Amino acid sequence: MRTNYKPIALIAVRASDGKIMATRFYFENLPDPSVIDTKKLKKLNERVKEELMIEDLRFNGEKAASGYIAGHIRFFKS
Repeated sequence: MRTNYKPIALIAVRASDGKIMATRFYFENLPDPSVIDTKKLKKLNERVKEELMIEDLRFNGEKAASGYIAGHIRFFKS
């Protein structure tokens, strides 16, 4: 899965505290979504939200005070 589909987590980060509020996973070259174990994906989603945080989030050089910022994480580089 890691080398064939190159999974990426698309995230929404709350600017005020850097907490990841939402995740969405994207898989390149995925011919059939049924090959993905959704239970494992759910656990990964929970871990991302609980264990990761973006520190020192800035917008135009100033510390971001409110809103959300989109980003991505490549978990498995080939």
